[in-house]
Order: sequence, then structure tokens, then C-alpha cells
Amino acid sequence: MTEPAEHQATHSLATRLSGFVACLVAVVVLVIASANMAAERMELLRGAERHAKDLSSLGAAMAAPDLHYRELRRLERLADSISAREGVDAVLIYDATGQLAASGGRALPGRIDAVTMATQSAQSGKPLIERIGGAVVSTHPVRWGENTEGALTVYIGASLVNHSILMSALRNLALCLLAILAGVIMARMMAERITKPLRELTDFARKVSVKRLAGTVDIRTGDEIETLGWALNRMLRRIDSSMNRIQRLAFVDPVTELPNRERFMRETEAALARLKDEVAVVALIDIERFRSINESLGPHRGDEALAAIGERLAFAARAADKVLRANFDQDAPSVIARLGADEFGLLIPSLTEK
Repeated sequence: MTEPAEHQATHSLATRLSGFVACLVAVVVLVIASANMAAERMELLRGAERHAKDLSSLGAAMAAPDLHYRELRRLERLADSISAREGVDAVLIYDATGQLAASGGRALPGRIDAVTMATQSAQSGKPLIERIGGAVVSTHPVRWGENTEGALTVYIGASLVNHSILMSALRNLALCLLAILAGVIMARMMAERITKPLRELTDFARKVSVKRLAGTVDIRTGDEIETLGWALNRMLRRIDSSMNRIQRLAFVDPVTELPNRERFMRETEAALARLKDEVAVVALIDIERFRSINESLGPHRGDEALAAIGERLAFAARAADKVLRANFDQDAPSVIARLGADEFGLLIPSLTEK
């Protein structure tokens, strides 16, 4: 069964985190900017109302004698001078009968009933102010002595407020872009700090899979990732210990601490595969009357005897390597193994005919 190909991530965690933080910063900044623009718009409208109210009050005081004496040219000049003020689009002066006496600036939009407002202000003797969208209309009664001679209307269009809001929107947009850029940079730095130990863990896991549980990972971040690294090291140590025990049970005889039959067969096959001009020697050694030792002294003494025999045979094999195989390969020494209850095997991997 073939192993699956190594999995490759299609999306970087750092990129995802950076995008998430950028979106979060953008949403927060847009909400704050929207709230700021709404508050600024209200403040601009209140400012426009105060401006219109002050101009209409001042204009009404200046227009009172001219309207009383019907000095229409002077009223026209007054209306033109007031309409020339910043943000003022139109100025209308009505007499007590609701007739237009003078005007300055451009015509009012059709949706604004200036005549009605002037009539109501003149009749009530009180100033009126009305907000229509982004525009402001302020009407102030014109008094001469105890009499009300008419009313003066000042119209401040939406262009002043809209221009200020547009400039505010541009400033907020620039701040939003700067905040997003700063958020992306900070998120990238944070993501790199988080993902660097994760990449180290990934590389370590890849190396472990190739080297079969060799090595440890050293990550010191002071957080959960460091805990994960230590847990991985502890798990690998336990797995390595378990694998060593499994291999020992599979290839080592527990009584004599010598290779068992399976290990002996593998070593023999490997030695035969390496042979060129040399010969290999395989010998079987059987212990005579070993059963009587078990029966007379017990299995425990029998195991001790097997261990002693195995130790002496291993010593003899090492000594024979030094004498008979003076130039033998240190990686391929002679092997003594326990093959059965009272049977041992000797393997000399390579021996010249001389």
C-alpha cells in the first residue's frame, strides 16, 4: 500500500489572519467614521442654523427703516450684500402683506414656501427656522417700533454642508486606509510570530516521518505552542521507547540477551547478499542433555545456564573475529543467536578461503 503524497496547505494562516484583521479594522474604522460623519453633519447643520438665524436677525434689524419707508433700492442692496456672505444662497424681504419687496442671490427651490413662512413670522412676531435636507431656511420678522413691517428670509443651501461633509468623508477615507494598512502590517507581524513556531513544528514532524522518530523540537514562545512542542517531544519519546521495546521483543531473546531466530535469519540473508569473493559460515550449536538440567535444577537455573552459555559463545565469537578475521568489517561482526530451547546459531558473515 503506497503512502499518500505529502499534504501542502493551499492557504497561508498568516494571509488568512492578515485578511481577517484587515476586514475587522476596516469594519471598525468604517463604523467609527460613519458615526463621526453623522455627528459632524448634525454639528454642521446646527452651525448653519445659527448662521442663518444670526444673518436673518441682523438683516431684519437693518431692513426695518427701509421697508417702513419703502426704500426698495436700499433693500435690494441689503439683500445682495447678505446673499454675498459665505454659504448664503438667497435672501428674500417681504412686506406685511406677503409681497416680495427685495431679493438677493438665486431663486429658492420650489419645495420651499418662503411666502408662508414670512407671513407666519410676520403675524406671530417670532422667528421661524426650518431644516430641509441639508438646507436651512431662517425667517425673522422685521419690526419698526411697535409695528411689524414684514419678514426677512435667509436661505443657506445644502452645498455648504455637503461640501464640508465631502471633505470630512475624504479625511475619514484617508484615515481608514491608513488604519487598514497599519492593521495589516501589525496582523502580518503577529501572524508571523504565531506561524513561525507552527512551521517549525511542521518541519520537525516532516523530518520525524522521514527519520523514524529521531530528534526533538525546541520551541520557546511561552504560550500554548511551546506546550504543544513539549507534548510532542514527550509523545515521541514514549513512542520511541515503545518501538525499542517492540523491536527488542521481536529480535532479542529475553533469556540470553542474544539475537533470536528471526534476527539470525535476517542477518544471514543480509550476509549472503553482501558476499563477493568471501564465504560465509553458518553453524548450529546444540546443548546436549540440557533437559536434565531443567528437570534436576529447575527452569530458573536452566535459564541461568543458557545465559552463561550464550555469554561465553558471544565472547568466543568476538575473539575469533580478531584472530580469524583480522581485517573484518566492524559493521558486520560474527553473530551468536539463540534459535530454540537449547539450540544456538553462529554466523560468520565473511571469511576468506585462506
